[in-house]
Amino acid sequence: WWHKAVSRSALEVPWLSPATAKVNFMTSDASGTGCGVWSGSSLLAHTWNLAQRRRHINWLELWPLLAALRRFGPSWKHSVVVTGTDSLVVMLGVNAGRSSSPAHLALLKELSALLQELDIILVSVWLPREHNIVADSLSKHPSWFPPLVVA
Repeated sequence: WWHKAVSRSALEVPWLSPATAKVNFMTSDASGTGCGVWSGSSLLAHTWNLAQRRRHINWLELWPLLAALRRFGPSWKHSVVVTGTDSLVVMLGVNAGRSSSPAHLALLKELSALLQELDIILVSVWLPREHNIVADSLSKHPSWFPPLVVA
């Protein structure tokens, strides 16, 4: 019975259909200098302030996802967003929606609220560092690129 119910409900949400789903892709990375996000033709870069630099690397790796969704989210409404990261902690935290770190969990809660508001399904995949070249460059040299402005 549950299989039929799930199948029926998926048909009632047209943007979840593989034939009509809108899928967006982005990659992100963080370094001790800053962070970067790459999505298609959009590049976002941010230099950490002193308070951010003191954060744990897992927080630094998750923060750009939230920043990118704040920036691009309105144009990604009702879609699936696939994000590539070279951080297994971020990938697992995003996909599970939880973390044992209170600071990481606070960001995940913000992320979850934004995803619900925008009706976005976020899926994180692991992207080996050597394949995350654009976001990696953005994170190491954020001053070379347009700044990431987050409201």
